[in-house]
Amino acid sequence: PLAYPKAGPEVLFITPIFQPNTCNGNGSVCLILLTEWHSCYYLLDVVKALIYFIEHPNFESQESSYATNEKLYTKMTLRLLAGLRVNRRRFPTNQAWCE
Repeated sequence: PLAYPKAGPEVLFITPIFQPNTCNGNGSVCLILLTEWHSCYYLLDVVKALIYFIEHPNFESQESSYATNEKLYTKMTLRLLAGLRVNRRRFPTNQAWCE
């Protein structure tokens, strides 16, 4: 935003991603770092938090229906890896996983 670094950046996935902690299914990233932004933070902090966010889904979060149902999340992840539809979107098959 124009007020950066006093206001935090807007971070979202342009390419659809299946991740339980994206907000409202629109690709917006739900990170406390972004909602409780301080001007002393750097973009590198955002990148590090984003990598952690992707590698460690937070099932304790109430932002997503998948976050509260780990079994459903696992089922949808398996569908995604197999190239089947998830939330009316088809993702490319993960060939390495299928082998």
